[in-house]
Amino acid sequence: METTISICALVTSVFAIYYTRRDVNKQLRISKLEEILEILALIDGYYLSLFNLFHDAREIRETLEKGQQITSELEKKILFQNRFIEIVKEEMLMEKATRLRTLSDAYLPNSNNLKIKINTISMIYYNMHLYILRKNLPDIKELSMIPKPIEMRKFIQKIESLIIKEMRLGYETFTKEDHMEYFHNQFKKDIERM
Repeated sequence: METTISICALVTSVFAIYYTRRDVNKQLRISKLEEILEILALIDGYYLSLFNLFHDAREIRETLEKGQQITSELEKKILFQNRFIEIVKEEMLMEKATRLRTLSDAYLPNSNNLKIKINTISMIYYNMHLYILRKNLPDIKELSMIPKPIEMRKFIQKIESLIIKEMRLGYETFTKEDHMEYFHNQFKKDIERM
């Protein structure tokens, strides 16, 4: 009888250890996927400014290379570019781009090309920033492949929904359009009811 109880206790302990370990691994992965979502939200928030500055940097570079006079409009663009560089430090950008790539390599599957999609976003964001800092000169082909802000937003939203699906928590993401529709049509009513 004691042997049977001991064997049952041992088997129960093994199962408890197995399920605890599986739970810990799942929670760790979910936290890393959440971090990927946070970095993507940061990139999405800065992308419009970065896109505009990227194209302004091309104009600035071409003007300086041709030895043309800098107009007051171009001076404003240079000033805005310098302010952006002060706010979005190169080290912070490098850290986020590198972290995004590391997390996607370690915690995402190769299915749906999710890993490579995230690595590509990281590379684009990083290279655009380096171009603004005048540290990287992509070739013409790379310049033509920089997505417009609306295209990048849709791409990031699709990736976010794939990551949320990867988390297997049963939830779905919502788009900025969904958010704006709620804000304009329902938010005021919800506030007034409180």
